Amino acid sequence: MIRDFWVKNYLSIRDKQELNFVAKGPSSELVAEVAEGVYLYKLGILYGPNASGKSNMLIALYKVFSILVHPKSKVNSEISRIPFVLTKDQPTEMYVSFYADGIRYDYSVTFNEKYILNEVLHYYPKKSKILFYERSFVGENIQANIKFGPSLELQDKTAESIRENTWNNHSVLSVCGKVALKEDIAPFNQLYSWIMKNYHNVDGDEEKRIVEILKEAYSNSTKRKFFNLMLQKADLNIMEFMPIIEDRSLPDELRERIINKIFLKR
Repeated sequence: MIRDFWVKNYLSIRDKQELNFVAKGPSSELVAEVAEGVYLYKLGILYGPNASGKSNMLIALYKVFSILVHPKSKVNSEISRIPFVLTKDQPTEMYVSFYADGIRYDYSVTFNEKYILNEVLHYYPKKSKILFYERSFVGENIQANIKFGPSLELQDKTAESIRENTWNNHSVLSVCGKVALKEDIAPFNQLYSWIMKNYHNVDGDEEKRIVEILKEAYSNSTKRKFFNLMLQKADLNIMEFMPIIEDRSLPDELRERIINKIFLKR
């Protein structure tokens, strides 16, 4: 679950904008205890006028996880980025703190269209902040400067293999997606697998759109209760939902009349 997130200089967002899900305690059903004594809200609602940047915050949140786990297929492939138009010459900055399998991870990244300039990943395996890895850009066609935390206990050959396969246009963690590494890379693989399983597109994954998600939720009493509660908390005057299948097929004769009428008007 996401603890907090912020972004700067991306799409319509120029100055730092933040989302925070930290809760003081188990105040409602919308709060989950993700680790001992740590409570996070399960739900966040963005509201505001059209074109105020609501969707862009969600797109940015998707982007930071996408950078973290997706490697590039070519060393010269550009990083997809649309900066704020008045600060397009400056890099984009993103930060996300999240819990995966009860462990907190803090990730920050600074990048432009060509390179990841800096990225740092910390984690809290024993409630204390420990370095996972950090990297900094050295120069074009030059291997990035990468340092691994001692708690990972990586073999020298493994660490060097990660360095060699980390291009300037993708993250260190994403190497797990293109290279088979040895067993001592377990902490990398565990985090990589968790993110790949739990993060998804802003508009849902291709194989499961909103209609399928709602149908699945309705068939599960626990999920249905949670979805209904979300709708009520959003203050939309909706108490519950029910998927309804409608037959939208048209008789061939009516379809032909509609087509002919449209063509005649043109």
